[in-house]
Amino acid sequence: MRTLVVGPEAEAEIRAILRHSREIFGPVIGHRYRLLIEQAGRDLCADPRRPGVKSLTAALRLYPLRLSARRVPAPDRIARPRHLIAFRFDDRTVEIVRLLHDSMDVPGRLKSAN
Repeated sequence: MRTLVVGPEAEAEIRAILRHSREIFGPVIGHRYRLLIEQAGRDLCADPRRPGVKSLTAALRLYPLRLSARRVPAPDRIARPRHLIAFRFDDRTVEIVRLLHDSMDVPGRLKSAN
């Protein structure tokens, strides 16, 4: 299985998303969102070509968190996650480049990531 690497922009975005989730929806939802992000990372390491992955460029891919939601135990699921993981992969690693909300200008925010 591949190793997960989280880039600096993605790390900052994950911290901001989790902080926002805790502040707006409470610590339980913040914890649930963390579990979902961790599950999505495991899913991508196991199969970075899994169903639902979309290619943006030759190297950059997008994966909606909602596709990993059912793999989180039922009591800890997020009902309608709207974030997308932008990532690259090779034979040894999956690198999360960004974690963006689906309402953002995703292609515009990823121009520097290509």
